[in-house]
Amino acid sequence: MDLRRRWLAFMADGLQSKRLALGTNVLLDIAAGYEFALGFKRTFQARKFALDYPPGVAAELHHLSVSGSAEQQDRAGAALDHLILWGITPVILTDVQRGCRKNFMASWTTVGFSQRGRSMMRAFWPTPRSLKSRCS
Repeated sequence: MDLRRRWLAFMADGLQSKRLALGTNVLLDIAAGYEFALGFKRTFQARKFALDYPPGVAAELHHLSVSGSAEQQDRAGAALDHLILWGITPVILTDVQRGCRKNFMASWTTVGFSQRGRSMMRAFWPTPRSLKSRCS
C-alpha cells in the first residue's frame, strides 16, 4: 500500500472515533459567548461528536481563573463552572498515559527547555530577522 493510501486509512480510522479534544482558547471563547465558538460546539455535538478537554486544559483554566486578568478570570471561571452543563467532559488518562506524560515532562525539565525549546522555536517560529531575509 502506498504512503497516500496508508495516510488516508489512518485518518479515516481516527475520524471514526468522533471525539474532539478542545483547547483552552476554545473553551474561553465559548464562555465569552462568541457565536463562532457556540456554533462550533452546537454543530459537532449535533453530529454526535464527544467534546473533551485534556488535563492540561483544566489546569490552565484553573490558573487563569486565579491569576489571569479580570477578563480571563471571568471567562475561565465560567468555563470551569459550565463544562458539565455544556456536555464537555474531561479526558481521563490511563496509568500508562500518565506515566508517558510524566516521563515526557521529566525529559524536558532534565535537559532544560531553554536548550531544546530554542532550537524548536527557531524551526517553527522564525525571528523577525529571518522573516525579513525570506521576504526580501
